[in-house]
Amino acid sequence: REESIDFWGYNIYSWCGDSSFKESGYDKVVKEFSTYSVPVFFAEYGCNEVRPRKFTDVPVMYGPLMTPVLSGGIVYMYFQEQNNYGLVDIKDDKVKPRVDFENYKGQITKVNPKGVNMKDYTSQNEELQKCPDISSGWKASPSLPPSPNKELCSCMVKSLSCTAKSSLSPKELGEKFGVVCGLGKNVCAGIAKNPEEGIYGAYSMCDPHEQLAFAYDTYYKQQNMARDACDFGGAAHLQTPTKATGACANLLKQAGDDGTGSVTSSPNGGPASGTKSSAAFATTIPAFNMGLLSVGAYVVCGVLAGMGIILM
Repeated sequence: REESIDFWGYNIYSWCGDSSFKESGYDKVVKEFSTYSVPVFFAEYGCNEVRPRKFTDVPVMYGPLMTPVLSGGIVYMYFQEQNNYGLVDIKDDKVKPRVDFENYKGQITKVNPKGVNMKDYTSQNEELQKCPDISSGWKASPSLPPSPNKELCSCMVKSLSCTAKSSLSPKELGEKFGVVCGLGKNVCAGIAKNPEEGIYGAYSMCDPHEQLAFAYDTYYKQQNMARDACDFGGAAHLQTPTKATGACANLLKQAGDDGTGSVTSSPNGGPASGTKSSAAFATTIPAFNMGLLSVGAYVVCGVLAGMGIILM
């Protein structure tokens, strides 16, 4: 449960002008999430294809057709910008409501959602959601990447014989990764990121400089520590490695020499999330769709005012 979401939110702009519950596809949203075990809300809504926006979906969102499933939503957006979604104009530090604001105000004041007092609430559905199977519309494996572990990354860099220069720019880093990772399938296994297959190297959560240093050192050792194998056009240099002891030694042992192990200890010695290990290397995380909706997951650790249906 510690690795599951608290809320599920997504962006939807299908209700434009004087649409309806069915025409907008809101009925499909209700059906799709009718058995969901965490609160569902609209992280963004407010189609502006018809102007000014009428927000005729608001009474429906907070009415009996949707409140059994939907926990409200967040209108996009407050400030007026070039995309013309703003509810107000800001000029000389003064707020001037737009027509959209007045229309939204008129609709939201009509609603009277029926919720339940917290003390009277009884959970009826606590089953954790399962990720969909990998398909053209879903490219995310249920396996999570390793948790950030600054201590592990620091220990790793200190243990290297060949490291990357700290002065490399972001552009140079990208170019250098392209070179070293093409020198062998296992050179970058320890920093691999493959969200579709759920494969991550133990050092895939380290910063780019640290990752490049690990790749350089891996290649250097594969070349029997030949001096000219730690240069890369001046981007790499030799250093005296620090022998790992104590917690560092334990972390590096779990990561493995090639960085494809699973580190099960967090910096304070507790458990950490495990992942698959592999030599596959991929860094692109694709966007995904779910049904008719572009979806974005929001992990929320608190109560969002104005969004929930459950009354405190």
